[in-house]
Amino acid sequence: MAKPRAMMIAFGWEDYPKEILFSKINESYDCILDLDIELIKAGPVLKNNDISEARSMLKKEEYDFIIILIASWLDDINVPAVLEGYYNVPILLWGHQPFKHNDETITLGAMVGASILRETFEEMDINHKFIFGMPQEIEIKNQIKSFALASYAKKKLSFSRMGLFGYAAMGIYTATFDHVSLRKKVGPEIIHFDQYSLIEEIKKVPGENYSVFKKQIIEKFNLKIKNYEEDADIISRMYFSLLKFVDDYSLDALTIKCHYELSKIFGTTPCMPLSILGDKVVCSCEGDILLLVTQYLLHLISGLPAGFGDIQEVRKDRISITTCGFAPFSMCNTDKLSISSYAFAGWKGLLNSTPYLENQKVTLARIASKGDNYKLHYLTGTTKVMGPFREAGCPDFPRAEILPDSDGIEFGNKICSNHYAIVFENMTSVLDDFCLISGIKNISGNI
Repeated sequence: MAKPRAMMIAFGWEDYPKEILFSKINESYDCILDLDIELIKAGPVLKNNDISEARSMLKKEEYDFIIILIASWLDDINVPAVLEGYYNVPILLWGHQPFKHNDETITLGAMVGASILRETFEEMDINHKFIFGMPQEIEIKNQIKSFALASYAKKKLSFSRMGLFGYAAMGIYTATFDHVSLRKKVGPEIIHFDQYSLIEEIKKVPGENYSVFKKQIIEKFNLKIKNYEEDADIISRMYFSLLKFVDDYSLDALTIKCHYELSKIFGTTPCMPLSILGDKVVCSCEGDILLLVTQYLLHLISGLPAGFGDIQEVRKDRISITTCGFAPFSMCNTDKLSISSYAFAGWKGLLNSTPYLENQKVTLARIASKGDNYKLHYLTGTTKVMGPFREAGCPDFPRAEILPDSDGIEFGNKICSNHYAIVFENMTSVLDDFCLISGIKNISGNI
């Protein structure tokens, strides 16, 4: 995972003692570097003559977000003078507080100046978040890190490319999307393919590319036990074919409409290839683009694999999720490894039946839209053991029961789809910041 990149512009007043003012600015620089954020420094802007140099830095550098550090009282008009033309970039407005110096508490008036700017930014509709405190404070560090990850994800999404094979499966309304609106409001470009192009690629995979891999997965997943060796051939071919699409089209993520073109007509579901691929590339099935965008967002802000779950049961104290055969294996309890075969309504193919890992902090999230109005819904909790679970006539599915940190009924009343992206980390503060800087409505919890 690449580091977020910040442009930090310090502001102050030239009549304060320079050694005190600069020491607090330097402490703030060190704070950013300690958070594993790439830092570009501009300023300090202490007077009108410093504005042009700061604007020059804004123009020539690349960054994910801007930190406006108010280290002391200042001429507030200097800040808009520097920022004019850059209001579309996420801005973190940071005001210092009084601090101890030589056994006494002193102030440089930073909070006074920052308070004026906070309201000014709001009235000017400047895309920003306001924080206040000193660089040694844990809460300040957490807020900066959260905003940095959200800004990093926002920029990465705007340059991302996602592959869509087919379209929404089985009439899932919530899996449909407006291509132009999504590109404008959230960022990713969608590259569309027909499943036929995947099938043709599967036929062309040369034997030397997958023969070793085929042998490895037979051994790794115990495919000899139930005479699944023949299935290993198509799993390997589909896996390498998907990787070729990723490389040829510079895809950051992909989703496939599996039913019914692959499960019935072609005769193999993509469950196993995707479950293996999911530890390398963000992916999922049933052609749900808004789900895939949410998965990729969770991956960007956590650096971890992202899966998804169908919401099967909602109670006040538990949420049960499954998928019908897909889950990245790194998210599964492989001590209970289970591979099954479809024998349902004419569907064919192997599926991952392994339960999710237990005792994991987890975030469930989904982006949804109504026209150009996008919203995000999330819930956090902890995974626990869930016994065998299946739909009637089907094998066991990847599954988890989640003990929610908040009221499960409230979550259910706002549910946005059957599909929710999942990642093993509590990412709520970053998701809150992402909504703030992206113009997406946050409908989660008490927000």
